[in-house]
Amino acid sequence: MPQMTGGQAVVASLHAQGVDTVFGIISVHTLDLFDALFDRQDDVRFIGGRLELGCGYMADGYSRATGRPGVILTSTGPGAADSVGAMGEAYFSASSILQVTTNVETEFVGSGRMATHETKDQLGMFAAVTDWNARIDQIESIPDHFVEAFVRFGERRPRPIELEVPTDLLGQQAEVEVLRPRDPDVPQGDPVQVERAWNLLRSAKRPVIFLGEEIHTTGGADDIIRLAEQIGAPVVTGDGAKGTFPESHPLSLGMALGNRIWGQNPVLNWLGECDVALVLGSNLPYRSTSGVGVKLPEKIIHVLLDGDYIGKNYDTEVAIAANSGAVVRQFLSAAGDADIGTGDEYRKGNRRAEVQRLLRSARAMGP
Repeated sequence: MPQMTGGQAVVASLHAQGVDTVFGIISVHTLDLFDALFDRQDDVRFIGGRLELGCGYMADGYSRATGRPGVILTSTGPGAADSVGAMGEAYFSASSILQVTTNVETEFVGSGRMATHETKDQLGMFAAVTDWNARIDQIESIPDHFVEAFVRFGERRPRPIELEVPTDLLGQQAEVEVLRPRDPDVPQGDPVQVERAWNLLRSAKRPVIFLGEEIHTTGGADDIIRLAEQIGAPVVTGDGAKGTFPESHPLSLGMALGNRIWGQNPVLNWLGECDVALVLGSNLPYRSTSGVGVKLPEKIIHVLLDGDYIGKNYDTEVAIAANSGAVVRQFLSAAGDADIGTGDEYRKGNRRAEVQRLLRSARAMGP
């Protein structure tokens, strides 16, 4: 195994996980990390900022735009703390950020000796805004932590992760094995629940597909298009999901936002007239759904990576805690080549005409 510094192990581990862009700010604590980053600048691009908060939002935006984790490099104490607002926004909006930060030198962690930027319980500070966080106490274990972080990004609801390394380890050397990515175990839908959901969808007269924030990460737009066309279901995008379905598609109804905060939107009343809603990757947040009077069909199929959110704001007919892209593929497998449509009404083109009328009405009400 090659000898490398902790800083080199961090950069090599990021590159091994497919990271080609990082955001952040250099500081006295991270000099050895940035030396390593400078040496690998052809592999990993660095984009700097003026404040850690802004860098956090850049990483968040990168994640939402690409579907890949955004990476931010920060420094011990106040620098790391300045990112918490962005990390909190990413946590509640389902955006994947990996923050790599330093802590004080190993001998000073938790000592209360007032080392430069020593922070009271830095791990605890990030616990409320991360899915997982850890302090890395050995150079040799740096690659393991990065593999674990990226596996979690592939298996769980998109949320930030924070890894911290005492600053002295960044300059020290050890024998390090840089690990290749490990394939995540993508959560599939329970076959019994998927069958129940499919039976509801194929027998529905007025189904609708409601896409949410997780779709930016779970992806599968082509499969969602195929499913929508096979069952004749218009598609709306919820809070944080704009761009997950092409709004130029004839079954697209655009964003399902309106009422008190966003203004009039006829799509919201229309949703309540549907008989089945397939909710994919949305936690149906109160602030933009039930909290502003949005009515959904009585029969809801709710697919979400974090099952704890299911049923919070709407009663659910079928709950599936799984990756939405995986469940859509399960539906397509059940459908085969059949053109389900929604009976004669869809085949006559009335449903698509209805979508176009709603779109014209919604645009007429816009600013």
